[in-house]
Amino acid sequence: MERKQESLYKYEVYCPVCGATWKRKTRCKLVRDSDLFYCKRCEVELKVREIGGK
Repeated sequence: MERKQESLYKYEVYCPVCGATWKRKTRCKLVRDSDLFYCKRCEVELKVREIGGK
């Protein structure tokens, strides 16, 4: 019997230009203050979206 796997991640930090993503389970500094962090490739501010989780 297969059990549906739910994502444990609640937040996804992403670059709006190149689409690179980082998933986080908790509301860490990267999630809270995403405007302080930049994508190294594109040199633009990162954005955050909630993706669910428990």
